[in-house]
Amino acid sequence: MLTKLKFVALPKPEESPKSLLLRTAFANGFRSVAHMARSLVPETVNAQPLSWQLEHSQLVQVIAGEAGEYGELFLSGFYQQLSRVTANSPVVFSGITTPLTKLRRAKYAFCVGCARDGWQRYSQDLSVLETCPHHHCEFVHQCPGCETPLAWHLLDGNHCKCGFDLASIEVTHSAAHGSQAVMRAYATEDQEIVARLHASVKALRAEDASTTQLRQDKLCIAGLIAMAQKSALEDAIQDARALDPRLSKSLVLAPWKAISDSWIKKVVGGIATAWKEVASPAMDALPAPHLYLYRDELRSALQVSPTIIAELLKVGLLSRSKRKGNLSWTYQSPDWIAAMSHAHGKSASGDIYPGELHLDIHAAAAMLNTYPEAVRRAVKAGAIPFVQNKNIGVLMTRENIEKFREDNIFVGDLANSLGAANTTLRARLKAVGILPFSGTGIDGGLVSIYKRSDLDQDKIEQCLKLKSYPNMAGRKTTVASGDKRKILSSTEASALLSIPMQRLQHFQKFGLLTPVTRMHLGTDFRRYFTAESVARTKAWIDGSVTLEDAVLETKVSSQALIRRFVNTGFINIVKIGRLAFLSREDLSKIKENLELYCSCDQADKYLNAPNGHTSNLISTHRVKIVPASKTGIDTIRLLLWSDVKNLLK
Repeated sequence: MLTKLKFVALPKPEESPKSLLLRTAFANGFRSVAHMARSLVPETVNAQPLSWQLEHSQLVQVIAGEAGEYGELFLSGFYQQLSRVTANSPVVFSGITTPLTKLRRAKYAFCVGCARDGWQRYSQDLSVLETCPHHHCEFVHQCPGCETPLAWHLLDGNHCKCGFDLASIEVTHSAAHGSQAVMRAYATEDQEIVARLHASVKALRAEDASTTQLRQDKLCIAGLIAMAQKSALEDAIQDARALDPRLSKSLVLAPWKAISDSWIKKVVGGIATAWKEVASPAMDALPAPHLYLYRDELRSALQVSPTIIAELLKVGLLSRSKRKGNLSWTYQSPDWIAAMSHAHGKSASGDIYPGELHLDIHAAAAMLNTYPEAVRRAVKAGAIPFVQNKNIGVLMTRENIEKFREDNIFVGDLANSLGAANTTLRARLKAVGILPFSGTGIDGGLVSIYKRSDLDQDKIEQCLKLKSYPNMAGRKTTVASGDKRKILSSTEASALLSIPMQRLQHFQKFGLLTPVTRMHLGTDFRRYFTAESVARTKAWIDGSVTLEDAVLETKVSSQALIRRFVNTGFINIVKIGRLAFLSREDLSKIKENLELYCSCDQADKYLNAPNGHTSNLISTHRVKIVPASKTGIDTIRLLLWSDVKNLLK
């Protein structure tokens, strides 16, 4: 018998859990599903919208209880999560185990046709679909009234939170043959077919399609491959090969060879055997900007270890990034031919690549016989073109470095060639009107750099004959003695704080260290910080501890520490550069929590039992989970150490 709700909606065939909750909330007068959740289960107010779509969620269980004898039927309309311990474990979707990455969570794909039918179908929850397979129309993701993205748990039936009636939107008809192919694969309720479908969607890069028609075509091909249609897979590979005939067999087949499906492996193996390579000139670069590979595909294509991939990234023959909405790294190359040849050369001999195409700052400095900082300034000044690599930093080609040497010269090299004193040459050149484009007083560079085109021979002879000229070399800083007591150099600050000098910049960016502007330091171009900010930083460091030190003190791995205390919000960490800090007060809280409570993994190890043994003890009520109100952690099951130790008595 209903006690709080007047009506509980029962699932229709293929209905989405979102739609089921929306209909229930609307029929009972709630403004939204979120409003219904706050009313029925106040403690779920901060729950993620995804959790309300799962069968075991507290909100769903409460509504099922309200449905009385129809409770089981109501529960059948929700997704079943395979494991409640891991938040991102797969769910059973239409009888098929589906990764959460394939489902829309908070975002909503609204079908106007389905809305006019009175409910929404679970096909809209699949993130790969953008067209309704039943009404042949595009999904709506944004409210035309307030122009905000649709969040399903905030809708009032078919009305946006701004009041706009979404069912009144004019239908945009679109091809849906690809969407229908996807749903046919799901209709088989065959796990192997659906797994092959999603693997094919990834290999075909269907989600990158520039138009709806192209996307539907690729989804249709993926659907045919899922049904083990050999000709569809052969045509897909042939199309990829025709996109750029110079692409090697390993590059074209990489997305497919990385798939574990036995049928796909068999077909691709046959194609690889019959493949005839097209000869390509060794020096003919192959950018292929459209081609990107995931890590498993890249290793399949290059047949190398992760170490070699890292070295290819270092020399600039590979670059990596994360595509929008994708958590996995993707790899591209400015020249796939060079990348593959160097990869094979490395793996075969174990030597550094012969004639590296790219050099980093330090290698370029060695080549130019100068300081790395001088090269950085030259790059910053635009004198040396560079490639920015997110993982390694600035990379330069040998050709550009040689061109820089032909067009420019460092003051030290110039002094050696003229047989003049390095310490006074810049002042002499300035006196006759020859100025460097980089150096002290210009861009903060350590070494002055001149353009060879500015070195007029007559002026150089004139400067060498000068007996008097303005010179600031060797003069004392103009900082007043009173100001000196209020500031500290980077060397002094580094020693006082017991941190490397290179890390001072991170504390400066964080706002702890306050730099002193150079206009207050006269001709002294070293870095200075206010003494007050250095003292403040020292006090902050003394009251904090790095995550590495916390791991040593607690004797818990960094992964376990982050998963149990950081990701759950039990403590907060502060990242400064590559270091993570937490307060000593938070460290004490962690130690206290570790002394009182243990996780299931810790209990399994203590009991010398296999993984999952403690979970069985919990399900048989031999040990009890400590409430989150006591532990302060609500996403990880914790037990009292005393209860676990009593099991051995």
